[in-house]
Amino acid sequence: MSRPIKLPAHIEAYFLNHNIGCSGVLPVDGETIKIMTNVGWFKYNSSTKDLSKFMGKHTGYESVFNSQICEQLSLI
Repeated sequence: MSRPIKLPAHIEAYFLNHNIGCSGVLPVDGETIKIMTNVGWFKYNSSTKDLSKFMGKHTGYESVFNSQICEQLSLI
């Protein structure tokens, strides 16, 4: 039996700040996880630090939060 996947703290904070409830996390590969929430599916890539929301079958995933960019902006 595998261990449950824990979300990174900054992603948990993003969900809390936007009143999003997480109901499941699925591994996709070594860098990517899919997150099932009360407002739809999200995908998080740990190497690019990008959180994307599934916007529909024709649109696919669109970035909603990138912690790497936030870290860079905080240095300015």
